[in-house]
Parts: sequence; structure tokens; C-alpha cells
Amino acid sequence: MPKSNSLALKYRKEVALYKEYAAKLHSHQKPNISSYAKTHNLGYKRLLRAYKNAPTRSDKKPTNHRLNDTQDLALERYLDAINAIGFGIHHRMIAQQAYALLQESYMGPDKSPTPLGHNWARRWLQRHTKYRRVRTYAGVTA
Repeated sequence: MPKSNSLALKYRKEVALYKEYAAKLHSHQKPNISSYAKTHNLGYKRLLRAYKNAPTRSDKKPTNHRLNDTQDLALERYLDAINAIGFGIHHRMIAQQAYALLQESYMGPDKSPTPLGHNWARRWLQRHTKYRRVRTYAGVTA
């Protein structure tokens, strides 16, 4: 079994264990989570998050995802339309459209949101494999 799979399995077991302990804590009137964590040799913050039914690290949305689900869908539809016309999709086009979507929904004190990073479009394309470019050279598909 690869190391990463065993670590993921271990993490899932730990999450289940913390949920079990959190369920036991819910049966108490006003539990002292700190002392409970110390007596059972558990992490206080993890137990507190489990007690409050907060998402685990694996359930949370990654912090480097700048677009929400509707903006992501809008960007996908835009790229589908560009692809249907026959234009090529490139990183700068993706970044410009994503930044336009961010500007449209920005509600902060500044006039515009923080710009996207240099590699943001490349990482977005890695997550959305249907836009992977396939080149053909003299009839050979790569």
C-alpha cells in the first residue's frame, strides 16, 4: 500500500475517533473541552472543531481557489463558448476572464480585488482537465 493511501486512511480513522469523542461530549450539560482533550490525549482544536461540527481539513475548500462555484461555472461556460467558436484557450485569457468575474462580485474597501497569481490559470487548468490541450503534429496525436 502506498504511503499516501495509508496516511489518508489513518487520517480518516482519526476523524472518526474525534467525531466519536465529540458525540460523547454532546451528552454532557456544559462540557469542559480542554480538560477532556487533556485527559484523553487529544488535540484541543481538533476536538473543538468536531464538537462544533466544523469541517475537517479534507472537507474544507482549498484556500487557493479564488472563484466560488457559480463563478467557476461561469468561467467554464465562457471557455466552452470560446472553444465552440474555434479560438484557442490560453492562460492569459483564462486569467483575464477570472479576474473580470472577481471584479464584478468584489465588495471590499479597495477599488479592485487582489490580482491573480502568475500561475493561477495553470493551476485552474490542472483542476479542469476537460480543457487540456491536445496537439497534433502531422496527423499524430500527442
